[in-house]
Amino acid sequence: WSHYADSHRGWCLEYGFDLSITSDGFVGQNFETGFATLFDVIYSNTWPEYFTGNVDLSRKLLHTKSLVWKYEEECRMLLRGGSGTTTIPKASLKGIVFGLRMDNRIKARIRDMFIRGGFNIDFSHTYIAMGNYRMGIVHENNAILK
Repeated sequence: WSHYADSHRGWCLEYGFDLSITSDGFVGQNFETGFATLFDVIYSNTWPEYFTGNVDLSRKLLHTKSLVWKYEEECRMLLRGGSGTTTIPKASLKGIVFGLRMDNRIKARIRDMFIRGGFNIDFSHTYIAMGNYRMGIVHENNAILK
């Protein structure tokens, strides 16, 4: 949150996809412009060796990240078999998580914009647990999610 969401003042889009497995073992979802592959990031202390073996170059380039970021437990999605941009189906958006320090007026504007746009999504907020530095997520109906 501090790195990617403007020091906790930003928001996060939460997606859910109808995943399938391809014949070559990739997990992802079909879109109009290609197949989007879902994969876990590989964390390493060394840069990948780009031009050795038969491993796909794009996999090494896009799957590997410094070990410093391991705590992020990142997952990425990459569109295969297409180029340019693609449209993610509206129903794939499942929720929005608002940052701890986001202004309440901005939260209200974002919430209203998505509701008026016909999105059926959940709205949640981050919080810091009392007595430690861990963050959690609470749904707007006060149900603790994570």
